[in-house]
Amino acid sequence: MPAVSLKNIVRKYGEKKALDNVSFECAENSRTVIIGPSGAGKTTCLKLIAGLETADEGSLYIDGRDASSLKPHERNIGMIFQDAALFPHSTVYDNIAYGMHRLGYNKEDIRKMVQETAEHLHIENLLKRYPGSLSAGERQRAGIARAIVRKPGLLLLDEPFANLDARLREELQKEIISLQKEYGMTMLLITHDQSEAVAMGEYLIFMEEGKVIDSGPVRKVAEDPRDLRSAMFIGSPAVNISPVSETKDGPMFFGIILNVSLQGRNVIGAVRPEKMFLTEEGRGFACT
Repeated sequence: MPAVSLKNIVRKYGEKKALDNVSFECAENSRTVIIGPSGAGKTTCLKLIAGLETADEGSLYIDGRDASSLKPHERNIGMIFQDAALFPHSTVYDNIAYGMHRLGYNKEDIRKMVQETAEHLHIENLLKRYPGSLSAGERQRAGIARAIVRKPGLLLLDEPFANLDARLREELQKEIISLQKEYGMTMLLITHDQSEAVAMGEYLIFMEEGKVIDSGPVRKVAEDPRDLRSAMFIGSPAVNISPVSETKDGPMFFGIILNVSLQGRNVIGAVRPEKMFLTEEGRGFACT
């Protein structure tokens, strides 16, 4: 049973469709990344799953339950934002424990769970401090701790590393993956950063203009995209694209005769730079 399932979701803002017939699933205990340019609908998907917005059409299931009538706190979800959004006048301890107090956990359970989570994220020495005295990395660790302290079944991440330097970003990515595996959480991350998507995801969903364009295991989407738009967005350096032209010797792509039949179709060929090699002898390319 998938942990999350969206079926034919439509979300409108006025006449504009932020999500246009979106369908995808996240397998239980998996790490899925939604990637795409700004305005693709990534954040809207997360808000719908979290219960912060409702769909105009379609259905949403979480752990096999119709989530349309579930309130946010009934969905067993943790959410990490780009901004840790800590309460400035509460200690790190109270920030982490906040949701548990609201849900009626007893004080001893809260103390144990906060301490355990803080130790996992190496912030146990910060529990008595206030957010204003923390570095950017420490604040984000506290935000992560608040999201995972209850060991939620589903962890949603909305570009949580965007404001961090490269070293800290890589460090936190590894820690979240480790915690996801240890706690058995299903993780759904949104980003526009393809290196982050590849580093953190097992499965990739590429969105553009409110639609799912491509999806599948990360390697398959990167190496065998089913749409030119995902091929152009994913990969660094960018994919090389050229029309395949008909010649008397057969279809030609970058000066190479291909053993394929165009059957009268207009065909665009694409090849990634890392798949191109220079050899001592070759045919079709003029190189200097």
